[in-house]
Amino acid sequence: MRRLLVVVAVVASFGCGSKTPAPAPDASTGVGACGMAVAPGCWLAGRVASARGCTDTHCLDPDGGTRAASVEYASCRISAAAVMTSTPADESDGALGTPIEVDDDGCSFHMRMVPHCMGADRQLSLDLQLSSLTTGTLITGAKPYVDAFSSPTHIATTAGTTTEPTPGHYRIEPIVLDTPGGWTLTVHFFGTCPDVPHGPHGHSTLKVDVP
Repeated sequence: MRRLLVVVAVVASFGCGSKTPAPAPDASTGVGACGMAVAPGCWLAGRVASARGCTDTHCLDPDGGTRAASVEYASCRISAAAVMTSTPADESDGALGTPIEVDDDGCSFHMRMVPHCMGADRQLSLDLQLSSLTTGTLITGAKPYVDAFSSPTHIATTAGTTTEPTPGHYRIEPIVLDTPGGWTLTVHFFGTCPDVPHGPHGHSTLKVDVP
């Protein structure tokens, strides 16, 4: 039932006002030469990248400054004080692999994501930090989750369980990609909030080439 509801959420994201929608499930799934390296020996090495390509500029103004959208947490009946910390993002995840750094589709948050291997092929963990684009500090209580699919009709039956070991640091595992080929992984956060302009519900997408 949860997977069905998640698919509906992905479709609904196309009508979220000023938010840029996540890529459609049937979008190109190729991972280009900018696929990020991960820990040596991991099956993911060179096989995962942001769906936005090697250089993400969608939240930059023409003069190079960051265009950060305000977030109205009240639309989700939560206060900014409840989720915003005073702690900046860090590099504590560096031992797990090379991070993929990207702003969310709505230009409200910055994500530092490190996909890394679990014990079996086609399984992965995703460590991520979520920070505010306006303050640079970590965001807690975002409850991120992953939609993973290789086609509009083939959805991962196991897309991981989320924990938050420390405020603003999240781990989602195991994510099981059970068939070879191109997969799309869309990371959502504040997913129970309405998908409205300036609301905290956001997302960012990865492409994975599964051997």
